[in-house]
Amino acid sequence: MPRKISKGMRSGNASRKGALLYNHSFAGQQFRPNGKMPIDAHQRSALIIKSVLKATEGRLHVENCLNQVRGNLDEYVMREYKVDELDQETFLNLYYDGLDYTRPDKLDRDQLVPYLEELKSTLRRHYPDGSPLRELLMWVDRAIVWIERWLGQTQPYLAKHLANDLEPQPRL
Repeated sequence: MPRKISKGMRSGNASRKGALLYNHSFAGQQFRPNGKMPIDAHQRSALIIKSVLKATEGRLHVENCLNQVRGNLDEYVMREYKVDELDQETFLNLYYDGLDYTRPDKLDRDQLVPYLEELKSTLRRHYPDGSPLRELLMWVDRAIVWIERWLGQTQPYLAKHLANDLEPQPRL
């Protein structure tokens, strides 16, 4: 006899505590945290994400990780707030409109990881523990790993060959 799926849970998946099931227009059924992050916390999170993305421009792995977080948070804020609580202009400028925010070129590379740690702290503070939160934190952690690799080794392939006074060999 098939097991009945309780509301907000998928069959056989007990790690969905602290999560709400919703229908995503492109991805089907998804989970989001069963919480409501304040708008000012969303604004700060968006600023951190956009600033780090700008400062790490061209670092595809960092960009991919933070775009996952940004896309999810954009979806969450849309579902957390009704139109009368969050006006359309604020919503549209939150996570994706980056033309009017301060360019983080002055952001020192040493500030990137603490910025992302602040983002993780904000997410933990406002969302209950559950798989949607842990997934967001995982993507932020991956971005941190890629930033640390980037800061630790610049062009390792060329540096290795230049140190040995060899000409770089073409990659296949």
